[in-house]
Amino acid sequence: MRLTKSVDFSMRILIFLAKSQAPVTMPELSSRLHISYNHLSKLIQRLRKEGLIKTIQGKSGGIFLLKNPSEIDLKMVVDLMDGPTMLSQCLGDVSACHLDAECKFKMALFNVQTKINDEMKKIKLEELL
Repeated sequence: MRLTKSVDFSMRILIFLAKSQAPVTMPELSSRLHISYNHLSKLIQRLRKEGLIKTIQGKSGGIFLLKNPSEIDLKMVVDLMDGPTMLSQCLGDVSACHLDAECKFKMALFNVQTKINDEMKKIKLEELL
């Protein structure tokens, strides 16, 4: 399993915003985090849509964190950007595997997936500041 650039960049955005004392502009975020403006725009739109950040237009506007950093965890950001993590297609789609319902491999993958999800939930934004 590997985190995508969207997850990596989104976490960096959230960390930066959590550390900021005032709203931050898109050009400043783009420059400071070395993320292209176009890519940043797409990420900001998704984070805003999910209620993690707020954007204010205008001269004194900018972007700021809407939720408390203790309420945001890595799993939330991974699920938002990439959808739920699945080690195998059979964990998310029962019809994807034609093996017996008692498949030991599937059960082993399920146990690993559960542990990964639990660990990602433990990684709170506030701990990364």
